[in-house]
Amino acid sequence: MITIIPATPEMVQEYCKGPFTTQALAVMEGDKVLAIYGVYLQDGLQVIFSNISDELKRKPRYIVRAWRMLLEILSKRNLPVFTFCDLSVSKADLFLLHLGFRPFNGDIWKMEGEA
Repeated sequence: MITIIPATPEMVQEYCKGPFTTQALAVMEGDKVLAIYGVYLQDGLQVIFSNISDELKRKPRYIVRAWRMLLEILSKRNLPVFTFCDLSVSKADLFLLHLGFRPFNGDIWKMEGEA
């Protein structure tokens, strides 16, 4: 059974090798980490990131669910939300568009409607 839980700092460090986060979620199957979704603050901006296993990429429903959970948490902070779009990942740009992000500056994307 796949669950989404708050990630511990140890999970983030082991699975993502940083960056340091203020908040993160882990997608788990039993004791196995399938993905980490998190946010770190940089110059007063919220920057979100994810590290998704190939195994979870075959289960897009959970990818979307975890992203939406993280975005719901961030929406309460009243800060602009940014992320990086890695175009070497197949359909990364289409996925970010689906979540409401738009190109901002090069590989940096910004959540639409943010100040």
